[in-house]
Amino acid sequence: MKSVVFASPNVIKIEDVSRPEISENDVLVKIEAAAICNMTDMHFLKGEIPGIEYPLPPGKPGHECCGVIVEAGKNVEKLNVGDRVVPGPLYALPCGKCYYCTQGMQELCENPSEADFAYAEYLRVPAKYCYPLPENVSFEEGALIDLLACALHGAYRADFSVGKSVVIIGQGPAGLLLTQLAKLAGAGKVITADIDDSRLEVSKKLGADFTINVSEENLTKKVLELTDMKGCDISVDAVGKPAVASQAIDVLKPGGRAVIFGFHLKPAEIDLGKVFDKELEIR
Repeated sequence: MKSVVFASPNVIKIEDVSRPEISENDVLVKIEAAAICNMTDMHFLKGEIPGIEYPLPPGKPGHECCGVIVEAGKNVEKLNVGDRVVPGPLYALPCGKCYYCTQGMQELCENPSEADFAYAEYLRVPAKYCYPLPENVSFEEGALIDLLACALHGAYRADFSVGKSVVIIGQGPAGLLLTQLAKLAGAGKVITADIDDSRLEVSKKLGADFTINVSEENLTKKVLELTDMKGCDISVDAVGKPAVASQAIDVLKPGGRAVIFGFHLKPAEIDLGKVFDKELEIR
């Protein structure tokens, strides 16, 4: 089968590799669509993740994907050949046995394993980590379900609720999903920020009440203006840059909550004096 191989930073090749052989508990999925994850894939491409050796295994780091089952192991009961499925999380399959898994916090699994990866024609994955894709959801949309799951987890951590004012900094794909989830949760005022007007235009269409281009306006000053000089109830760093984590603290009202959703590769400085004085919460 054909597979993408990240040969070295900024060098990608298409190679012929062996088609995976499944075990009795696996399924083989023909990949129909794979998304590019800005949080991990682009960092792998640029060689920015410490301790990674190249070339990467075939198909890695592709993990946002969906496809059709073409083969099922003999112990697989709930899935059949021909089923449309979304597999995942390919990069962190929970063991199901450790303390965190038994407490329902599989995202903190102490012994996660990896499946194969999705930048390839076929993907081998344990059947229990494949989920049916409804017929009315396209493969292109299905490839975003992994990211939607992450955004939904972020929304749970943020605890968006009716009437709360929310600032979401960053309107890339994840930020746009978080914007929609905040509105669906009944947030009273959703303010979004980015440096790209085209993203802010999409954000507005997807439910943002106010948008701020932070390359043109001071974010904290504008948020205060939009919240009767109080600040917002909840802020989300959906970027992963040190300055943004600090901004997520600055825009909060006393008793507010900041959620660090963006993937930080470098340490960020946060003024703990503000956290202390305003009794802020960071998740």
